[in-house]
Amino acid sequence: MNCFRAFTIFDFELNQFYLFLRRDIESTPLWEQTIKEIQTQINEQNVLEEKVFHIISLLGTVRGKYDYFTNRLLILLSHTFVDDIFQAELLLLIYAYLSDVPHYKNLKIQELQVLEKFKIEKLIKTKEEQLLLNNTFFNQKYLSLKPNQLDQQYQKILTSTTLSSENNELQNISSKQLIDEQQLKVFRGFLLYDINKSYFLMFVKKGFSNDKTWTQERIRIENILLQMQQKESQIICIQSNFGQFIAEYDATTKFYFILLSNHKTAEYPQYQLLQRIKSFIYLEPKFHQQKKCDLENKLLYAISDIIDAEERIYIQRYGKRIIDSKILKSKFQSEKTSVQASVQNIPSISLLPKNQDCNSLEQIKAK
Repeated sequence: MNCFRAFTIFDFELNQFYLFLRRDIESTPLWEQTIKEIQTQINEQNVLEEKVFHIISLLGTVRGKYDYFTNRLLILLSHTFVDDIFQAELLLLIYAYLSDVPHYKNLKIQELQVLEKFKIEKLIKTKEEQLLLNNTFFNQKYLSLKPNQLDQQYQKILTSTTLSSENNELQNISSKQLIDEQQLKVFRGFLLYDINKSYFLMFVKKGFSNDKTWTQERIRIENILLQMQQKESQIICIQSNFGQFIAEYDATTKFYFILLSNHKTAEYPQYQLLQRIKSFIYLEPKFHQQKKCDLENKLLYAISDIIDAEERIYIQRYGKRIIDSKILKSKFQSEKTSVQASVQNIPSISLLPKNQDCNSLEQIKAK
């Protein structure tokens, strides 16, 4: 159960959101509608004077903390059963953490998104685990409910807020359009990248072929990874025409663990799956010293099974898969054309778009 559903930052000077962290919310019109409503209410509530922000949305309770030094608003979206005090405590923790980040006041939005996003996720997860362990996160409205009633209420909230009017689109799509169901895969693939040897391995592909387009996309991803500083372990996010990549670098083995997911997939399940695959690979002694073919023979099919299992769990939780209009467009348009356009110039990390994050990243733009 996720108590805290999403986090983002609003910059008053730039008048825009960035560093979206959608933990258990899919990218749907309801999500976009909620973001627009938050921005409208920010302007109406005179946050610069009051220094606080609070609304109730269809997706849950939204609370904000104003950062005077950077002129930004830290925004947390929680389930309605979470007590206000715990939302405030978490925002304070995030605020304190960011204040301690070296040169935080001068960091550009792009740098914050690349370097700090998953560190904030860890803060949220730690706070959430503490509340769940002590069973103390419920507000008075939910304290009187029995455990089974509480779980039913949670599932009801989750179902009603993660599904949107896009369900109706299923009725209007012909069977011909649904032939390639693989196009709707939640988790689309996994691969490793060896920094020392400069090559990819452990390819797991779900719903696309190993053609020239995919080869070009790997070249683009490789160039981005090589531009990162490989001094310490970190997680970065890259948006692609194939979907969204979460790449976690392990400084010990000098390997990138890379998960490819559908554009609309909620973020926390992606992170969980990546950690699960990583833990499984680490069960293989000295995996980073083995030959490519030997390692793939041992682990490839098992990793594919892990991804399929997590796919089933995800679908059970979020209900019937919804056709994303963007995915359908990409199905009937040439992915080759769109990807080639993005490969012509390889961007540097400093050029990551302003609104980029792991789930709502705009496509990385070239110089």
